[in-house]
Amino acid sequence: MKKITINDNGRCFYRNKLKDTRMGLFVMTPGLLIVFTLLFSMIIGFTWGLLFVLSFPVLTIILAFVYVPLFYRKQYINNIIASIEIDDQFVKLETFGWFFFTPQVIFFNIKEISCYEELSGELFFKEQKVFKLKLKGKLDVYYLVHNFFDHDIHFG
Repeated sequence: MKKITINDNGRCFYRNKLKDTRMGLFVMTPGLLIVFTLLFSMIIGFTWGLLFVLSFPVLTIILAFVYVPLFYRKQYINNIIASIEIDDQFVKLETFGWFFFTPQVIFFNIKEISCYEELSGELFFKEQKVFKLKLKGKLDVYYLVHNFFDHDIHFG
């Protein structure tokens, strides 16, 4: 079995997404929550009305800086192939981990996979050439980004 791992483009892509997400989770979210709480408490005072007024900004901040980076990006990052091993009959894929989501290691027969190319219209991949791999009987789609590997990958 020959193991092919991602190149510097793939590692850089992953590190940038990780850096952006950490910035949103650990800097922007607490900072904006503190600013909005102080601002509205100075206007309204510490009353029950403050909780009502803060509910919309707090939910918006949590949606924008916690849910989207952590869980929306997870569906892509946790399914991007970081290394692949191919022999005559079997394929072993390993994906990226994402915070508390561990990397996936998938081992399957080469005949159980369907692969199709899609020039990604998804903003997440920024117009890169992406191959979507889908296993028969599974719901997950795995993403093989062409620019992340130095070698061409052939199945079968």
